[in-house]
Amino acid sequence: MGIVIRQGVKTSIVSYAGALLGYVIWLYFMPKWLQPEEIGLLKVIFDAVILIVPFLHAGSLNIIIKYYPYFNSNREKESKFLGYVIGLPLVASIVFFTLFFIFRGHIQAAYIEESPLFVEYIYYLLPLAFISVYIQVIEFLIKARLRITIPRLIREIFVRLFNLTAIGLYFFNVISLTGLVQSLVVINLIHMGLLFIYYRHLRGEVIKPSRGIARTRYFKPLLNYTMFMFMGLGGGALVSRLDTIMTSSILGLEETGIYGIAFLIAQVIELPKRSFNSIISPLVARAFKSKERKAIENYYHRSSLNLSIISIILFTGLWSNLQLVYNFVPNKDLFLTGSGVVMFIGLSKVLDMSMGVNNEIMQNSPFYKWSVYLSVGVSLVAIGTNLIFIPMMGITGAALATFISVFLYNFFRFIVLWWKMDLNPFTLNNLWVLLFGLLCFGITEMVYISNIYVDLPVNGLIIFVSFILPIYFFRLSPDFNSFVQNTAARVGIRLKH
Repeated sequence: MGIVIRQGVKTSIVSYAGALLGYVIWLYFMPKWLQPEEIGLLKVIFDAVILIVPFLHAGSLNIIIKYYPYFNSNREKESKFLGYVIGLPLVASIVFFTLFFIFRGHIQAAYIEESPLFVEYIYYLLPLAFISVYIQVIEFLIKARLRITIPRLIREIFVRLFNLTAIGLYFFNVISLTGLVQSLVVINLIHMGLLFIYYRHLRGEVIKPSRGIARTRYFKPLLNYTMFMFMGLGGGALVSRLDTIMTSSILGLEETGIYGIAFLIAQVIELPKRSFNSIISPLVARAFKSKERKAIENYYHRSSLNLSIISIILFTGLWSNLQLVYNFVPNKDLFLTGSGVVMFIGLSKVLDMSMGVNNEIMQNSPFYKWSVYLSVGVSLVAIGTNLIFIPMMGITGAALATFISVFLYNFFRFIVLWWKMDLNPFTLNNLWVLLFGLLCFGITEMVYISNIYVDLPVNGLIIFVSFILPIYFFRLSPDFNSFVQNTAARVGIRLKH
């Protein structure tokens, strides 16, 4: 678990620096430099690409994490494996793009009334998605070697700075809106190039992809895994991004822009999970290969407990100081209408993090097929709930639909892992964390101070006294206590407890 902590902490630092930069871009520069409709356009483009990419990678990312340990023992086997995971997205892209052009009239018709600007730029989704899929392939090849900090640095810092530059050029009339969208394609190409350079540096030698994987003894289970992953593609992306896509179709790009700002605010809660799961995923795959059940149980328990603690701290701190956050957003009165979105998306992040690495365990287990079944089922639920709640409640309804989908997704994954593998992430300590969390949240809700700048330190003190101190002194999480003690030691404070 030491490498998880080291890489996770490094990546968390990069992620939060990137999140801070993202906040500055999305919450200050974009509302200042762009109209809500233009913010909505960029949000829909970004989320549509995220939604398309799983269909293009065709399960290759899951394949890299699950099967890379079986093929990296020698150069020839690794070469064949690279040929498979690089060629698979190419074939899937040809099929997807063909279907896109066949049904493009129906796709455009769904948006032409409420979001005509999106229809104007819809064809840019294709190069953006194609480049993005190979960005992710390279990232996962690097992740499989337990290195995640540099790829995260490129994605969270460099790419965001490039995006900010492009938006600035548009604001100062150096480029047109078309030029801004085209610049996103160029930035993605630069992103892919930087990752490839780092992968070659990390690998130390060039291994050219080759054919012949069909002659290896792992090809049959690999092919079966690929087919099932392909059947369930996009389930997770649908749950997390369908809200944006359907909001733009039903309510228009301006409402989507407001939703996008609120979603970004809530998204900061899950940054620790992204960082830690990035390094735990290959470790879970190795544990399954070595049949180390104790290690799998350990990852499950500790990820659930520690991520629960972190998510509760972040959600409570964010919600209790939401007025202060929006105070820095230009045209804040308009964007503050998305506060309900922050609540439901924030709760969905807390719920998802409290379940630990259930997704990583399921996808690397012999019962990975259940992940496909659940993806398909929850995707249908996501479509249905968005169709019901968006017309009823607007953008808050879209967030509620996402919360329901995330709850069902995690609930059924929990049931399957408990039923099939007798794995349960929860202990009595999880219950105590939840109780202290509810107590802390309740106190912050009852204490009201009209001055938002005074409210911030008061809420921080409440969280520290009613949640962090009990967690530490009751020793509910050895990892949390160790982190607190090490952090205190760095500033010259020795904690004996």
